Amino acid sequence: MKAMDKMYYLVALVLQGIALILEILPVGAVMVFATSPTERTIEVYSYFSMLPVGYANFTPLLTGILTILIVLLGVIALFKFDKATCIRKVIFVCSIVSLLFSYYEAMRCTFAAPESRKQATILYHEWF
Repeated sequence: MKAMDKMYYLVALVLQGIALILEILPVGAVMVFATSPTERTIEVYSYFSMLPVGYANFTPLLTGILTILIVLLGVIALFKFDKATCIRKVIFVCSIVSLLFSYYEAMRCTFAAPESRKQATILYHEWF
């Protein structure tokens, strides 16, 4: 059973690594700028860009930092699997906090103006 637990943990660590790679890409943090009272401009940035932080949108950066912490602690816990109960608890708490930051960001974007969501969808489809 111990080998299977390590395998599950390794899969979770790989998924966190994939999440980190996606956070590095410049399509994570969406910002809406009002160029006039009736016109909006959508721009996207990496989770690690300081521009959203300058506009008081700090949740993407905090989510990115927590993802890095989760990956680093996950690697340490994987090599010291038997003695890493405390580290695994910290990883769990960091994962929950990161999830809450991401949920807050998603809800903030969901309740944006409808035309902003339409422009964000168009911009997303241009990237992919």
